[in-house]
Amino acid sequence: MEFSEYLNEPVGGSGFFIWKEALWLPRWRVYALPDSLAVQENLEATAYKMNLLRDFFGHPLVVTSWYRPASYNALIGGSSRSSHQDGLACDFIVKGQESHDMRNVLKDHLKEFNIRLEAEATPHLHIDLRCSASHSNDQRYFKANARIL
Repeated sequence: MEFSEYLNEPVGGSGFFIWKEALWLPRWRVYALPDSLAVQENLEATAYKMNLLRDFFGHPLVVTSWYRPASYNALIGGSSRSSHQDGLACDFIVKGQESHDMRNVLKDHLKEFNIRLEAEATPHLHIDLRCSASHSNDQRYFKANARIL
């Protein structure tokens, strides 16, 4: 399979998300290849969560940033500990909805989905999978400049 064909394949068993969305680096206008099997598996796990969220919201999700190699993450000012670098985070908007409203809807369901949610008022939602099942819902709703629990 050629790379261009691979980009249109679903991420893992995802029904809604393709590799093109997971690997696109808009500032550089290129696709990033996962640098390890672990990153690829993380991207697939994140796609699974994104599918659940799409069903939860009942609207399409538009990815704004997913996998970021360390050099790209540094260029755009991402945290040096960003879960995007490991394929464990995704930024997105809920099509036709205000991100602030969707953040408020989702924040009470974080433990149910076993995800974390960035609380910052941004034009997108940021979720990541870097959490433990033992974390309370409050520990999953974080500010980007605060210590990660």
